[in-house]
Amino acid sequence: MTEKKPPSGIWIAFEGGDGCGKSTIMKDYAEHLRQEGFDVVETREPGGTQFSEQLRGMIFNPEIKDDPRTQLLLFTAARRRNILKTVLPAWENGQIVLSDRSEGSSYIYQHYQFGLSLDEVRRVNEFSTEGIRPTTTVLLDVDVGVGKKRAAAAKGVELNHFDKADLLALMKRRNGYLDWARQQTNWLVIDANQLKDKVLADVISDINRLGVFDEKTRTKNRYV
Repeated sequence: MTEKKPPSGIWIAFEGGDGCGKSTIMKDYAEHLRQEGFDVVETREPGGTQFSEQLRGMIFNPEIKDDPRTQLLLFTAARRRNILKTVLPAWENGQIVLSDRSEGSSYIYQHYQFGLSLDEVRRVNEFSTEGIRPTTTVLLDVDVGVGKKRAAAAKGVELNHFDKADLLALMKRRNGYLDWARQQTNWLVIDANQLKDKVLADVISDINRLGVFDEKTRTKNRYV
């Protein structure tokens, strides 16, 4: 990234705990936007670029499962490359970016679950992103018990050490997500205990209500 600010654009991240359905809902929302005539780029964190996907493998290495500082450094390095190689080029092309997770995960996992100070997480993240962040973040909130049942029933999903967390860790994540969302002006909380079609309908209506596609909102939420 250079000193010159990149063109403002729309970047919507989807967050949530195990079994919330964020990957499915994100893909369905992407299809909705395409039907509305928008050009959409889908990405994920960690990942989204060849380099970031390589870091993803390192992040999920069990050797660092109890080392939140190494996790944070790797997550934010992957995030930076995704911004450089996916988000900014998409904005330049007038596209909308949808991301399966983003910076919210760093605050929830490394701060709320693993106990790093909020200041530590914020400083490392700000250094890596230079203040470029999602226009809005959609939190798909699901009861821990419901999420565990859904995750257990999922087929063909490879589990990593984050997925294999115990009940206490899952509760810390959910409570962390809800606490963090209350402090943000551009986060939406959606009840993900509902049927998929209702969750998607709520996502569509709430994003529209927030005004994400308005130029004033995009400019206000892009840089701090």
